[in-house]
Amino acid sequence: MTIHTLHLAAFSAEPLYGPEEARTIADLAETLIAEGQASFTLEREGTVVAHACYTPLRLVEAPQLKAYVMAPLAVLPAWQKQGLATELMHQAEEALDADAIFVLGNPLHYARRFSTPHQVSPPQPTDHAACWFARALKPGVLDDLKSASQIDGALNNPELW
Repeated sequence: MTIHTLHLAAFSAEPLYGPEEARTIADLAETLIAEGQASFTLEREGTVVAHACYTPLRLVEAPQLKAYVMAPLAVLPAWQKQGLATELMHQAEEALDADAIFVLGNPLHYARRFSTPHQVSPPQPTDHAACWFARALKPGVLDDLKSASQIDGALNNPELW
């Protein structure tokens, strides 16, 4: 199974997304991999069942911090609700040795894990700013930080925000 097929299957099964959005997300995953963004997978029974990409995010007021945006993340429908997304994120967080991870996503999926209060604006204007979540991986790194952020590559597309 390809990464494209995995994302297409996962997002097509989600009631919040239609087939066109699922294709856009699957294409985005392939593009991010081609750009060389950090890419992580989990295998079960010889099949890739989960995948996530992480793109570096520059915090304008704290350029020394190592931050990433996680997007997209997908788990095959038959493998969902088994903790694989959490396992994959944990694996990625350890490998990246990041200070903070950000995500623009559904609060039902991300609000618990990405619950660090922050004042970092998304890299593009969005109508979904309430869904811009952070996870500080090193204590205090986002405390008292008010900053804009910048991102390069495919995730810098305003239509994705």
